[in-house]
Amino acid sequence: MPLLNITSQIDGRPEDGLLAELGQPERYPTMLFLNGDGTVAAVQEARTVRGFAHTLALLDERDALRGTEGRDQKAEVRLFLVEAELGNLGFEAAQERRRQLGDISAEQAKAADQLLTNLEVPFVLEKHGRSGKTAEAFLDMHEAGRIPSGPAAVDFWLNILYYLQAVDDERYEKMVAALEKAAKQDPTLAPYLERFRR
Repeated sequence: MPLLNITSQIDGRPEDGLLAELGQPERYPTMLFLNGDGTVAAVQEARTVRGFAHTLALLDERDALRGTEGRDQKAEVRLFLVEAELGNLGFEAAQERRRQLGDISAEQAKAADQLLTNLEVPFVLEKHGRSGKTAEAFLDMHEAGRIPSGPAAVDFWLNILYYLQAVDDERYEKMVAALEKAAKQDPTLAPYLERFRR
């Protein structure tokens, strides 16, 4: 059943604290898929029909795969990838799940590594906030070739470049060029380039 909840920030209004109750930061608009028991099934990042359809397909696949743990290695790996993409796993929990899976195919390992990189971005942000420490952690990730994709990429690049710009760091131009290269692969990053070109 669809539910529209509008946070008015008017004192005493019922359900204004729903996002907090669900453990979500107050970002507007926030779009969620909920499980039947009212817990969060997925946070919808892509604001497109295709994005919604993709999330719904992942949720259907997740439900079909649950119960395969310990019985079917291929299905177990796929369940991990689906749950990680949906955001059902935090970064540390996902790291542990990946460790437990042991040896997996090169293709599966590549997908798992990318999902872990994507999950690391909100983990670092929650730990250090928007700070120089966060930007330096992201710069270390970039140096190691761990570059996030999807919505996590925006936070990643903006934190790096605003920080380097503010401290007039010599790495600034290099990272603008790196963002330009990333934007060719991910067009959603292109609008942010104009903020940083000198």
